[in-house]
Amino acid sequence: MTQPQTYGDAYFTSYRGGPYERTTPWLAQFGKVADRICADIAPHTALDAGCAKGFLVEQLRDRGVDAEGVDISDFAVSEAREDIRPHLRVGSVAEPFGRRYDLIINTEVLEHLQPADCERAVANICAHTDDVLFSSTPTEFDEATHINVRPAEYWAELFLRHGLVRDVDYDASYIAWWAVRFRRSRDPIERHILNYERALARLRHEKFSRDDLLVRVDERIDALAAEARESIDSLDAATRRRDELEQALRRLDLDLGSAARQIDRLDEWRAELERQRAELERRLAVADATMRGLTFRIAGRVHRIARRVLPPDTRRGRALSDAARATVVLAAEGPGAVVERARLRRTRRHDPGRALPQLDPANLRYQDWLIAHEPDAAQLARMRSASRTWSWRPTVSIVMPVYESEPWFLIEAIESVREQVYENWELCIADDASPSPAVQQTLARYLGDPRIRMVRRESNGGIAAASQSAVGLATGELIGLLDHDDVLAPTALYHMVRHFAAHPDEGIVYSDEDKLDGHGRRIDPHFKPEWSPELLESCNYMCHLTVMRRALLDEVGGFREGFDGSQDYDLFLRCTERVSRVGHVPEVLYSWRMLPRSAAASPQAKPAAYDAARRALESACDRREERAVVEHSPIKGFYFVRRRIHGDPSIAIVIPTRDRVDLLRELLSSIEANTGPRNRRIVIVDNASTDPATLAFLDGCGHRVVRHPDPFNFSAIVNHGVRDAGPTDHVLLLNNDIVVRTPTWLDAMLEHSQRPDVGAVGARLLLPDGTVQHDGVRVGGENVPADHLDLSCYFGMGLCNRTVSAVTGACLMVRRSLWDEVGGFDERLRVMYNDIDFCLRLGERGYRNVYTPLAELLHHHSASRSRHLVLPEDERIFTERWNPLRPGFDPYISPHIRSLAPLSYQ
Repeated sequence: MTQPQTYGDAYFTSYRGGPYERTTPWLAQFGKVADRICADIAPHTALDAGCAKGFLVEQLRDRGVDAEGVDISDFAVSEAREDIRPHLRVGSVAEPFGRRYDLIINTEVLEHLQPADCERAVANICAHTDDVLFSSTPTEFDEATHINVRPAEYWAELFLRHGLVRDVDYDASYIAWWAVRFRRSRDPIERHILNYERALARLRHEKFSRDDLLVRVDERIDALAAEARESIDSLDAATRRRDELEQALRRLDLDLGSAARQIDRLDEWRAELERQRAELERRLAVADATMRGLTFRIAGRVHRIARRVLPPDTRRGRALSDAARATVVLAAEGPGAVVERARLRRTRRHDPGRALPQLDPANLRYQDWLIAHEPDAAQLARMRSASRTWSWRPTVSIVMPVYESEPWFLIEAIESVREQVYENWELCIADDASPSPAVQQTLARYLGDPRIRMVRRESNGGIAAASQSAVGLATGELIGLLDHDDVLAPTALYHMVRHFAAHPDEGIVYSDEDKLDGHGRRIDPHFKPEWSPELLESCNYMCHLTVMRRALLDEVGGFREGFDGSQDYDLFLRCTERVSRVGHVPEVLYSWRMLPRSAAASPQAKPAAYDAARRALESACDRREERAVVEHSPIKGFYFVRRRIHGDPSIAIVIPTRDRVDLLRELLSSIEANTGPRNRRIVIVDNASTDPATLAFLDGCGHRVVRHPDPFNFSAIVNHGVRDAGPTDHVLLLNNDIVVRTPTWLDAMLEHSQRPDVGAVGARLLLPDGTVQHDGVRVGGENVPADHLDLSCYFGMGLCNRTVSAVTGACLMVRRSLWDEVGGFDERLRVMYNDIDFCLRLGERGYRNVYTPLAELLHHHSASRSRHLVLPEDERIFTERWNPLRPGFDPYISPHIRSLAPLSYQ
């Protein structure tokens, strides 16, 4: 173990749980401190105020100093060396010491005391000496015992009150870089100011020398970089070839891993076939006895007569055989199996050598993405090894309810847990009274694994009850959820535990996921945004894999019966209400199997689940005391929480315009036709129109018209209109080339704008040809500071309420108080990015910006201004302020989406 380099670091290590014991390295370190004290200060008497186990007292006394120590901990004092113990006493640094000392050392003690106690301690120290070596950390705020972490000037002021001044010429960094020496001085204040100025001048000179050195180093680095670039150019071809070979090796590793799993599966199948062979032998024995019976001989004669009447090579004969097989399958497996067997027979009859169906282009790209991003065997081994060294290795309890599981799918689910590179887990399985013996036989195979805990319910209670029974088995600090026919990635628990360790304030964390098709191929990845409360109200986007702290699960009461099919959604809604932060791991850690009866394959598969989800949302609204109605979206599995409008709020609709009276007239007509009796007023800001027809219309339109004759500056025009609108509860910005399409558009925006934690609200904008122009704004990305999104083809995201980084100013609503709080649009951004900058400033203050598709409008898009009106200065200002091109700037759009399914950027 590497030992700390200073006494202060050593003290910190002891408080962080490090081995602060009597070891040779520790004593050597304290010996160095004692050597410096003796050489620099040479005290005859000294006191270590806060001496802990007396290591410094011991070293000072060994060097002839009459040293003593005092510490609040009787245990620490009792651990001192036997001959040193009489020179230590238990007590507080704020209590009188009983004598004066040439030197008092007080290091890393006072940050543990309340401010009032610190002041008494400093006064007590100064009353018993004229010379103090002192240190108290100015930075360690996150240590639980640190309750008074202060900067250096705080302590300097306390000591100055009692006549002790910092000795600026003394270097006490052998204790800690922030350690200082305070000495009693009767010099006038001018003398001390001169000393400080002299020290400051020395530091400035040193800084100048270092800066000059850095400039020379930078110049040398630039020269070396130029040489390196020339060398790099010659290596590009070799690097590309190496990348191609590595990609081929990754494919080979995946193929080998798949082959190994297939071999394991074949071994399992062989064991199962052996069992089935024994069962068939038993049945043959029974059949043999039956064939000798009278009933069988009569049945054989009937069969021979039927075959003479209906030969097997005729259509009626084949129909008879098919009917017989169908009857057997119907009795054994149900009507769905009959239909599936018939489909497979038709497929084999028409194309017996048919290959796997071709994947669509997006999923073909996903296969390449998996090759590039999935860890290979060596990386998995490194993760496993690294996780064994973590200081925090909580047990993760995987909760899995089971009912009538397909044996092979159940085996794959269990094996995916057993293959986790993070090994401190337990699998808690609750069988919900499955009638099939195959389930019990499959589970029995794992009874020997001590990390797999099982319970069989006496009666079938539904998935929520079974999940809670599985929770009852759990002993882990973290709880994860796994369905009985799905699969975890080998790194799933590794990434989750690492994320929880890095974010101790988060109580629940979810990951990205994909699906397994009928051929076992991973398809349809769902790359999710960071925590989006509005999106969770629209659908259970968290879904798989989600892990939560056990304390949080217990606090909300676990799974609730009555929400079967959406029991996870109900649980997530309750959990996210109780935590300050929700986490997201942007890794595909879960594969959801697409079965004919699962929601992964078809949203129509479980209709009762959607009603349960709606009831879960209604229950959430009741808990939050929100007056709202939950509606089903046109897309199965998506919902709209429609909040009621509070009171009769006033809305100022601000419309910048110039000429193009045809567009303005159409906009105003659509507002009148599609807006109910709301308290609204329209403010038209005319930016130097010259068209006579437009000027005549503005004079007689009946709305407030504000003249803004200055050169075009969209921010200034909008700010002018909002100022002139006077007192109002909400501001709605509309471009003059907008046409309202939905009658409830204003209420749809107002219901979010009225919420105290929401900033700007945006709408869905369509171009005249029906394509989507705006489903929110993505800020940052590939070489573009911001762009509009069309997410309608990505999991229906464009058709549900979502949290977004920004919305376009072409249709933007915000509370007037927030507009004033951030100061409206920045008029330095004359054309571009002013609306995005406004939204980001709202987000900076903790407000969420929201997109709603329930306000749908047509946008002619820059019909009254040049589409190509671009100012490089706007982009420069915006980019320097926000640095949006850095990776992951926009938390609500996964960077992986662009690599798989190119979006529509208008």
